[in-house]
Amino acid sequence: MVQGREVLSCPDLCVLRRPALRALLTIPRLHVDKESYLFRALVQWGWYHLDEGPPLPAKPCPDMLPVRRRLRAVIDEFLPYVRFLAMSLNEFVTEVEGSQLLSPDECMAVVRAMRGTAPAAVLPHFISANDTRRRRGLVTVAVLVSPPSNETLSFEYMEVLSINLMQNLTVSAALHLVRLASTGVCSLREGSVVVWDESGDHVARGVWSGNGCLFRRPVSLAVGRRYSAVLTLKEAWCVLTTTAINVTHKRIVFRGQTQCGGILRLEYMSGTFLPVPSLQRPFPAAVYIIDP
Repeated sequence: MVQGREVLSCPDLCVLRRPALRALLTIPRLHVDKESYLFRALVQWGWYHLDEGPPLPAKPCPDMLPVRRRLRAVIDEFLPYVRFLAMSLNEFVTEVEGSQLLSPDECMAVVRAMRGTAPAAVLPHFISANDTRRRRGLVTVAVLVSPPSNETLSFEYMEVLSINLMQNLTVSAALHLVRLASTGVCSLREGSVVVWDESGDHVARGVWSGNGCLFRRPVSLAVGRRYSAVLTLKEAWCVLTTTAINVTHKRIVFRGQTQCGGILRLEYMSGTFLPVPSLQRPFPAAVYIIDP
């Protein structure tokens, strides 16, 4: 699993060389919510490598057309990896046509293909008529606690906060915890989340930022064991309340408690084993960054 948006928005993406970028774009499990994120990252990479210097302004301008022709030549070999037909019409017009990197004829052919009024033969050479499906990732989001929509949350300010995001949590099937998030905690400071099992053994540690915690590596949660996740944070606003967790999501039953109000979300990957990347193709180090 590769969380595409986090990787594609990482500033270090621009320093990747061509083989590393190609390896990233061809990962079968690359997941992005919108295909335009990938196109935007590709354009930023192209600006950086245009003259092997800092990126130039990306604002469309008539006197920049020659520069944009050079930019198109730089990223042209990577355009087949973008699923243009998986974009919405508004997404394509705003992000792709607005970039002025495709010719008017190419844009018109794509728009007609989206509307079903043009045969595949008229599509630009870098677009496949079969790439119409959105990329699907392996991460699933389970809402463990969701207060009524008409309930008003009462936040308390605390100099030092230490609460159980999860307490005695059990799962009915093995899974890998990727991220915890709660709308009941907010702070401008970073904090720490420590996951313990029922025997008091340290399982994992993550960094809390904003309203969530991404673990550097997915945390394995086994059937028949109880887990707790303790959040420690300074200068935080929090909704303190004890709520039972009893949720079934994708045939997995989650049971336990939480001391945090608001919506509590758990992002996970099902299964006992993590997917292992193919060893036949080298992967750039950037694709392993879960929390850039």
